[in-house]
Amino acid sequence: MDCQECKKRPAAVHLTKIINNKKSEMHLCEQCAKEKGDVSANFSFHDLLSGLLNYDNNKTNVFEQKQCQQCGMTFQQFYKVGKLGCADCYQYFGEQLDHILRKVQGKLGHTGKIPKRIAGDISVKRQISQLRQQLQNSIYEERFEEAAAFRDQIKALEKQLEQ
Repeated sequence: MDCQECKKRPAAVHLTKIINNKKSEMHLCEQCAKEKGDVSANFSFHDLLSGLLNYDNNKTNVFEQKQCQQCGMTFQQFYKVGKLGCADCYQYFGEQLDHILRKVQGKLGHTGKIPKRIAGDISVKRQISQLRQQLQNSIYEERFEEAAAFRDQIKALEKQLEQ
């Protein structure tokens, strides 16, 4: 999708504004988004965390002392940078991350809308995944005609995704 402003560069910023129950969407390249002033160049994850989290001092001190055994990152470093150091950090700081997710999202699991521009692809990918499982079951149970039908459906959906 090309930028709706300059119509030259690919759109990298997708803005959705809702004002007085009227929804408008704009698809802009990074340069046009910066020129319009709709995107904050100074946005940082640290600012977001600082605004959302209100740890009491005792909890923060305990969190500051914890250190990932794999990469050595402390929770305080994560709090400042907004990024974890390695995959093990997710398990090591799990309790604190759960607290952050509950505070940000209201619960641990993500619930929300899927943007319209990608909702179709996700639905098709889920359908392909289900068909592959049915294909495997059909092959296992030696129902080869049924398996061939599933195979053909999968190929058609994969072709649809490519377009």
